[in-house]
Amino acid sequence: CGQGTQWTRALQLLSHNLRQQQLGPDVISFNAAISACGLGQEWELSLELLLVMMQSVLYPDIRSFNVAITACERGGGQWPAAIALLHSLQFLGLPLRTDSLNAAMSACAKGHAISTLLELLANMRDVRCHADLVSYNT
Repeated sequence: CGQGTQWTRALQLLSHNLRQQQLGPDVISFNAAISACGLGQEWELSLELLLVMMQSVLYPDIRSFNVAITACERGGGQWPAAIALLHSLQFLGLPLRTDSLNAAMSACAKGHAISTLLELLANMRDVRCHADLVSYNT
């Protein structure tokens, strides 16, 4: 269901499994649904799923946030939401990673927030991340 056209199916499967308690909710199934929504450019649904996850007994991991940040990028450069997710990562004590910052910088590029992109790039060392080829090509 990770293909862009299958996001509705991913949500149906997650919803069915949650109702039936067949598999029980887990981080992996939520991450897959968040990713599928992102691939389908349904960034708002990705954020809603992350919020549902945070309000449940599940604790989102770094991948949960990374796929949500990537969904913001794929949703046409929803950079304010991507930046908010980076702040949430820090607030929750999860480590910022280069791929997290790269996805947020890509959202900034698509959203024409060049000053924010450059600020993220300049601050990568401060958060103990190393810029890579993707960082400089954003």
